[in-house]
Amino acid sequence: MPQIWRLFLKQEKGRDRRLPIIVPMLFYHGEKTWSGKPRFAEMFAGPVDRLKQYVPDFEYVLFDFSPHSDEKIRGQVLLRAALMLMRHVFDPGVHDRLPEILKLILDVSETKSGLRAVETMLRYLFNEVPDLSVENVARMAEEYSGKDKKEVVMTVAEQMRKEVIMTMGEQLRKEVFLESIEMGLSLRFGQDGLKFMPQISRIKKIDRLRSLQQALYTTQDISEFERAMETSRRPS
Repeated sequence: MPQIWRLFLKQEKGRDRRLPIIVPMLFYHGEKTWSGKPRFAEMFAGPVDRLKQYVPDFEYVLFDFSPHSDEKIRGQVLLRAALMLMRHVFDPGVHDRLPEILKLILDVSETKSGLRAVETMLRYLFNEVPDLSVENVARMAEEYSGKDKKEVVMTVAEQMRKEVIMTMGEQLRKEVFLESIEMGLSLRFGQDGLKFMPQISRIKKIDRLRSLQQALYTTQDISEFERAMETSRRPS
C-alpha cells in the first residue's frame, strides 16, 4: 500500500495530492483454512488500545476458497476454472475430482485467449498433482468433454515435451520421441497402432521420428498413418 501511494504522489505532482483509498484483498487457496488476523493492528504487540492513534490500522477483504464448496465459487467460467483448480490441487482426493475440474478447465478452450489460459492451467495441473499421466488426462478429456478436448490436452502435453526435448542429448531425445509416438498410437488406434512400434523403434533419424509424431495428429485413420510411414522412408 505505501508503494502504491508513493507512486501516486510521484505521478500526481502539482495536482490534488490527497491519497486514494485502497481496499486490500487477499485471495487464498492453501491446503488449510486461512488463520491470519484480518486487522493490521492485531499484528502489533504492546498496549495497542491505549496507543491506537499511533498505530496504522485497516482490514483486508479475505477470499478464502479452502472451506468453500464448488457451488459457492461463482463468476465467469475462466475464473471459476482457475479457482476450482486451485481449490482442489492440494486435496488428497484430487484424482477423484479431476473429471469435474478438467471439464470446467476445457470449457474455456473455445477462444484463443481461453486456450492460452487452458494451457497455463494444464501445466499447473501436471506440475502439482502427483502421479498424473497425460494418457489418463487425455482419456478423461475425451470421455467427459469430447474428442476435440482430448486433442487440446495432447497439444499442451506435446508442447511441454518439446520444451524438454530442446535441452536433451540425441539419444535421450530419441527415447522421448519414441515414448510420445507409442503413447499417441495407443490413444488413437489402440493395440492395432502399437504393432508399428518395433519398426519405429529401429529408426535412428530424429527428423523422421518427428515427422511420424506429427503424422499422429494429421492422419485420419490407421491406414493413412501407415502410408505416412512409407512416405517417411523415401529420401527428401
